[in-house]
Amino acid sequence: MIIRAPRPTSAFYILDRRISEDRRLSWAARGLLIFLLGKVDHWQVSVPALIAETQESGFASGRDVVHRLLRELIGAGYMRRRRHADGTMDYLVREPGTDFPDEGAEPQTDKPDPEKPDPDFPDVLVSTEKAASTEKAAKKKRASALSGDQVERFATFYAAYPKKRNRADAEKAFAKLNPDDSLLAVLLKAVEVAKRSRSDWRKDGGQFIPYASSWLNARGWEDEPDQTAYSPEELAVMDAYNELMPADWARAITAPFSAARAAAIREFVGFAPSKPDMPRRYFAHCAANLAADERCGFDWLIRDETYLRVREGAVKHKEAA
Repeated sequence: MIIRAPRPTSAFYILDRRISEDRRLSWAARGLLIFLLGKVDHWQVSVPALIAETQESGFASGRDVVHRLLRELIGAGYMRRRRHADGTMDYLVREPGTDFPDEGAEPQTDKPDPEKPDPDFPDVLVSTEKAASTEKAAKKKRASALSGDQVERFATFYAAYPKKRNRADAEKAFAKLNPDDSLLAVLLKAVEVAKRSRSDWRKDGGQFIPYASSWLNARGWEDEPDQTAYSPEELAVMDAYNELMPADWARAITAPFSAARAAAIREFVGFAPSKPDMPRRYFAHCAANLAADERCGFDWLIRDETYLRVREGAVKHKEAA
């Protein structure tokens, strides 16, 4: 088990959890990205300097490893190469969900001095030129409705919720609800159940999943989940049919689950709610009096009109149509 130590109150920065939880990246690439984004805007570092950063560690990263990690970050969209008119080239790194800055921006000269680009080593500089996007992100964070422990709880909830739209409204709804850890666990469980059981959530690629704010405001976690399996009572009706009807009648299968069939069974049992043995007596009567027909089976037999015809004697001896 890994236990997180208490958060520091100084010498730390806000990290977008999309970085640390981006499964497209290796652990090493996530670490390098966190290292770079923890620097001030327009800060620069050379690839040889990155290599030197780990030389005293137990797992030093050489030139090939650093280059592989940079390519990994480029492939995931966190970095982009920038070529200058003089033929030199460097990299720009950005926060997730932000645009790359204006490529004409000049790096600040009062930050740590970068090494000069090496013509034989064209990808020598990595620049954290993200001032504009960082400012936008900072304003967004300042405008957030969340505070204190709500920030981390909301991040956990939002990561689990399948529709990532209107985050600001979702934050407001979450802040209004102000769930503690126990209610958060209820929310997370309800979301997972809904993803598995709600037919409207699975339909058309999740098009009908409500926005997180709407779900929270409507207390969606209190909704009853859609039925995903037959109840014991419904299975008992199908078992009675399979047991009592002759072998030349089509069998009633129990998988895959059919919500329509389950509803029909409940309606059938409701024809005589005070007589729990009605299904068995009904199927026994049908077995003795109805001939098998490929057009007819379990679903036909439990329909209300068939039930009424059998009860009224309109279905004659060994007649199935």
